[in-house]
Amino acid sequence: MSQQSDSQGDNVPSWSDRREQVLQNRMQSIRAAWLHFTEDSEPDCYLSPTATLETVQNYLKDAEALINRHNIKGRLQLHKVAGLLAASFLKNTPITARDETEPLRRVFRDNQVFALRHALAICFQGAEEELERFLSVEGFNGWFKRTIDFMKRRPDCAEALVLVFDTLASIYISEKLRRGGD
Repeated sequence: MSQQSDSQGDNVPSWSDRREQVLQNRMQSIRAAWLHFTEDSEPDCYLSPTATLETVQNYLKDAEALINRHNIKGRLQLHKVAGLLAASFLKNTPITARDETEPLRRVFRDNQVFALRHALAICFQGAEEELERFLSVEGFNGWFKRTIDFMKRRPDCAEALVLVFDTLASIYISEKLRRGGD
């Protein structure tokens, strides 16, 4: 198992050595987020296990390409994880309607909303106070709607979503809390 130092100087296994663990962690985080997302309602849709696995595998492929393209050592920062995983949700739409007559527009919207909520949770992982502060900003609802609209118009926008979450993290999360990631 090869070791690399990340931006904080911590030794971490190489991406290829961590890949399977990252896959398991992301599958687990998506399932947990789905349970949280649906805890107060009986949803008209469900999280497809097969499509969720495809979503995470697509994320892993995109993450590996980003790591290789930018020669990233160590862990992938959380804002990058958030953006790439959100984009993978848009490509694979793992949330599926229980009733086949449900309009596709609604299913896509559910995937977009879940992808954005899940990405915010990843981006602000370990910075819950900062997330609460961001969620309470007067313009949050407008930002959320505009970001969903952007995701609808540009579902192929992985690196743009990384930039969105990098900007949020830069503004709202102190450098010492921006550790971790895949």
